[in-house]
Amino acid sequence: IGGATISCVLRVLTALMPSNPRYIDRHIPNIVKVMVRQASNNLAAAKMQAASGGRPPPKDPKASVDEYGSITYNVHQSVQLIGDERVLLLSDSRKTFPSALSHQLNDRNVDKVVLLSVMKALNVWVQ
Repeated sequence: IGGATISCVLRVLTALMPSNPRYIDRHIPNIVKVMVRQASNNLAAAKMQAASGGRPPPKDPKASVDEYGSITYNVHQSVQLIGDERVLLLSDSRKTFPSALSHQLNDRNVDKVVLLSVMKALNVWVQ
């Protein structure tokens, strides 16, 4: 499945969230799996690039960090969608989601937009 397809699904679920949160609750385990997979793909790509001795391509200053369909965009949307206290109440995702967030915090290749969304989710949990 391509990044744009995942982004489209996340946008639809985000639009449904205010009116039907129980519908989203049924999909939280799948959203967590997508987030973990996207994050591991990002980490694997960074490790492969470091092993080959290559430098990351220079970023275009005009390009948006939240480019639709990118790994950063998908992980950010996933955290925003399910990053509230309800995810901690579901038994399937109680361990997976927080561990995925901690991996995001520990990875030095994570984009600042993803880190900010993770910190916002943690802030919601603490309050």
